[in-house]
Amino acid sequence: MPPLHRCCALSFGLLVGSPAAFAGELELETVAQLRHDHFGDLYVPTWQLVRFQQDAGPVELQGYAGLEWMAGFPVPGDPDLYQLSAAGQLGGGDWSLGRQRGSGALRAQTFDGARYSHGIGDRLRASAWGGVARHQDIDDILDYAGLGRAELDWLGDTLWLRGGAEVAVGPETPLIARQDLQGLLRLGSGPRPARLGARAVVAEPVDAGGSAVLEWARADVAVRPWSPLELSVHAQHREAADPASLFGDAILDALAGGAVREVGAGARLLGARWSALSMRYAVVGYGDGEQWGYRADMAWQPGRSDAALRVSPAFSSRAGPGGQYHAFSSQLRWRASDATALSASLALVPYRKVQQPWSTLVTGGLQLQQRVLDWARVGAMVDLAADDAGLMDVRGGATLNLGWPS
Repeated sequence: MPPLHRCCALSFGLLVGSPAAFAGELELETVAQLRHDHFGDLYVPTWQLVRFQQDAGPVELQGYAGLEWMAGFPVPGDPDLYQLSAAGQLGGGDWSLGRQRGSGALRAQTFDGARYSHGIGDRLRASAWGGVARHQDIDDILDYAGLGRAELDWLGDTLWLRGGAEVAVGPETPLIARQDLQGLLRLGSGPRPARLGARAVVAEPVDAGGSAVLEWARADVAVRPWSPLELSVHAQHREAADPASLFGDAILDALAGGAVREVGAGARLLGARWSALSMRYAVVGYGDGEQWGYRADMAWQPGRSDAALRVSPAFSSRAGPGGQYHAFSSQLRWRASDATALSASLALVPYRKVQQPWSTLVTGGLQLQQRVLDWARVGAMVDLAADDAGLMDVRGGATLNLGWPS
């Protein structure tokens, strides 16, 4: 059995300057952990994060930077700039310049460049952005690739439409062009009408000389046969990786290859004070259709109230070519006072990898948050994970967050 992992995390912030000299928001946060690796050796990963937002006349400035280094290891620090941008208005439209994020056909993308959007009448809005891509995920192959996108949005009384076109090309990215179209149609009147949605993304590898590929296609319908109850059905086809599940459900279809198709249904029952019981189920086909799986989710969201105790139970289950799991979980939040809150989580997860025997993982955590001043909050937490083979991971931590508002 590997040695027991023990770590202690400390997070604190240091604010410099004076409120009068900085008409914005500033936060400096340092995070350090003490860990033992699988060989029992101690190492200390440390992060320094800086965030700020400031209005300089008609221009809004935003920044977010980080520095990571490993104390005890002869490696240099790894600095990174997540955002550094200026934004404002020009010619009746909105502009931004610098390192920022733009919404693409499949996902949001961090890039160094410019963006501009302008309204045309009361219904139509045109937008365009472009620049050089920066990392979005681990080992992102789009780093330093050139990106460009233009789109049109139409907002009517009952219909919303968006059409876009974009290109990407770089040292490790062959020239690829994408076109996408999505829309939402409200059927009927009233505060909760039925809705029909659709989305399609087509990609064409220009440099490779291949034919166009339907990367993403989805259609869904939602109706309310009874005011508190919403029912929905959907069908989806995708060739591209799901940007919302890069490290989750994607593990299950990693061995399948090819397209992933699914058909599913859902229900959502609203209760008092915005409480809700939601349920979703979908049958999933992988590759050429010879491999099948499913995904199922159920969750209860307590209503908004003055109650000190809130409990949110949930259940999730997945099956695919890579394996299967069931996750029974619950989150508890107790507000002892206006300044003190205690959170607890617990999950029981039976799982199986491919055709291996079933195993069980248990995870749990406690977190205490205490506001000591209007601009200062301290916290402490402990997390534990253990499986039926006796492997265990215990981690503890502490935080100190300081905020300097405008």
